[in-house]
Amino acid sequence: MYKDLWWKALLIAFLIIISVLYVYPPSEKLKAGIDLAGGTSLVYEIDSSDLAPAERRGLAERMIPILLRRIDPTHVANIIMRPQSDTRIEIQLPVASLDTRIKRKAYEEAITKLESQNINLLQVKRALSLDAAQRQA
Repeated sequence: MYKDLWWKALLIAFLIIISVLYVYPPSEKLKAGIDLAGGTSLVYEIDSSDLAPAERRGLAERMIPILLRRIDPTHVANIIMRPQSDTRIEIQLPVASLDTRIKRKAYEEAITKLESQNINLLQVKRALSLDAAQRQA
């Protein structure tokens, strides 16, 4: 009886070692999902009150490619859409990466700097209504 257990235990130990080597280091080989990395999961229901039961069948599956083309046409945002029923769609939006957040912050700072240096039409009209000495100042 113990002879049968030894080879099974060795096989299990071998498979565990191979599995650990396959996923080591986990930070590089495993991708954190929306629950660990962060993000949003939304469930939308399609208003199908005016549709016949035959038209409702598979409606969510037919809507997903259309929504993906409109929301993420280049497939860069890694948006996941799944049908939950004939009229419900689950949309998972992952949090932006650190690199994307840094670039977004730099973009917003550049826009703020440009807006602070920008003059509007009202300021130009006020300056033109001043006399020459005040305009020079």
